[in-house]
This record gives sequence, structure tokens and C-alpha cells, in this order.
Amino acid sequence: MVRFHHQPFTYTSPWETVTSAVWQKYPNPLASHVLTADVIERTVDPDTGILHTTRLFTKAGNMPKWGQSLFNIAPMAYIIEHSTVDPTTKIMTTHTRNLSHTKLMLVVETQRIRPHPDKHHEWTIADTKASVISNTAFAPLRGRVEEFGVSRFKENCIKSSQGLLRVIQRLTGKTDSTVFE
Repeated sequence: MVRFHHQPFTYTSPWETVTSAVWQKYPNPLASHVLTADVIERTVDPDTGILHTTRLFTKAGNMPKWGQSLFNIAPMAYIIEHSTVDPTTKIMTTHTRNLSHTKLMLVVETQRIRPHPDKHHEWTIADTKASVISNTAFAPLRGRVEEFGVSRFKENCIKSSQGLLRVIQRLTGKTDSTVFE
């Protein structure tokens, strides 16, 4: 069974600032589990002006004790992110998924960052959706693994939004920038 999570955040900063902060988010003290963030490929479509980027993240694993005793997996995981930035429509879209441990748990995340519809030049919405599925051979564990994955994803969404806010505040020099759900 697939579990889903949807988490929108609104930043009181313009789209240009928020999307710029995305590229500068790591290293970040609120995301110490992210060890590396490497750009693998970056191109601009000459016809549309859309920026296409592929990044590879290395993250430290944080498996609960019940999982450590059942699964013998590496303490690190690799995550791939494909993103597009359309300067005309002002929409940044990221598609992220884990490359490691996919039989235990596959997490697929899509984030869409766009100007707020009412405060177009002042605020930005980051809309995050994720699906979590476990393909472990032991069927009774699948639900528990998926619940753990969604729970961890929710926690990391909040930390991620706070981490991005720190970068926004550093870029703008404004401490009154905020993020809310």
C-alpha cells in the first residue's frame, strides 16, 4: 500500500529569493543528515529558457532500532533530484527520489515553488507532495515501514522549511522573513 503526504509552506519572500535559496540550502545546521549536494548536470533549454538541473545528495541514514535489527543496510543513502526552473511562468519543480534502499522504502517527492496567487511579488508557495512505498519481502512489515517513512518525511519537511528560511534570511539580511503552513 502506498502512503502519501502533502505539505504546503508559504514564505514571506519573493519567488526569486526563495528559488535562489534552494540552490544554497546545504550545508545547513538544520539538515546535518545531508552530507553532500552535488550538481551532476545543468543545462538551459535555448528555446524556452528553462533551467534543467540534476543533483545527487548523500545523506546519513537514521534507521530506528527495530529496523536496524531486521535489515542490514548501509548507513548512507543516495538521493537523486531532477529540477526545472521556468523563468517565464516562475515555477520551479523538483522531483526527488532515493536511489538506495528502494526495496525497503521508496520515497518519491515532488515540490512546486511558485509565487503566491494573491501576493505575487511578495510571497512564495512551496507545495510538497510525497509517496512512500515499501517493497520489503516481509509483508507484515510494509505498513510499519511506510508509516515510519511518512512520519520521518513530515518531520524533515518542517526542518527543511526552517533550513530554507535561514538561507533566505542570510540572503536578504532580513530576520522578519517567515514561513508558515
